[in-house]
Amino acid sequence: MGKTLYTVQDFEKYLKQKQDDFNFYRKNGLENVNQKLIEFGRTLGVFPDVWKVKSNRVKGCTSNVFIHLDISNGKVILNGHSDSEIVKGQLAILINGLNMLSPQEIVFQTEQILNNFVNNTDVRFSMTISRANSLGTLYLFIKNKVEEYLN
Repeated sequence: MGKTLYTVQDFEKYLKQKQDDFNFYRKNGLENVNQKLIEFGRTLGVFPDVWKVKSNRVKGCTSNVFIHLDISNGKVILNGHSDSEIVKGQLAILINGLNMLSPQEIVFQTEQILNNFVNNTDVRFSMTISRANSLGTLYLFIKNKVEEYLN
């Protein structure tokens, strides 16, 4: 019987694999990293226009970025879109990693794991969580939307 629950430990393993992948890509040059991000962004699939509303728009991004959040059976379901292919790849890292965690896991247990990923990845995504840019901005938007759901 297959594993049916996705946990914070799975999120940590997922980011560790992405860290190893991106550190490998970086050795072959930044262009290779960007190409891999673009490819990864294509895993997000279709984002309906009906979700492109102000409440789903990530503020502080130079590109148009939208994140839609749903909760089903106590699990977070995220969908995202960006008109920047590189940002879409960063968004895919988060969405593919955070999907199916509980709201409590996202709010209380994922930030340090993401910080570890950022600090141990040779690629400079400009994504420290403490600064309002890139992956950090995307993560904080998701976390804030989840916190709104909990309140």
